[in-house]
Amino acid sequence: MITIIVDAGHEVDVDSGEYMGATLDHIYDCGHIALLVEEDEIDADYRITVDCWPDEAHGIPFAHRSMEIAMVRRCVWNRHRILNAEDVIWEIEEHRNL
Repeated sequence: MITIIVDAGHEVDVDSGEYMGATLDHIYDCGHIALLVEEDEIDADYRITVDCWPDEAHGIPFAHRSMEIAMVRRCVWNRHRILNAEDVIWEIEEHRNL
């Protein structure tokens, strides 16, 4: 499960513990809510750049690898824009690289 933060589009029923089928994790005073959703429920389109360069330590060669999000075109859940898109994208990438 991935934690996403969205702007609540309508009234949140706190007693049910759900919002549009997702598990309600937290309600913020500003009207945002944190939800726990499955990765396959997130519609994300982004580009990650990877930089790699050789190095050496104590005579042992190795490679440094650096990744960064170059562009986020879309990151939505159930037509709600995900406000913590970069955190969500890193979680998606982590799950894919396990």
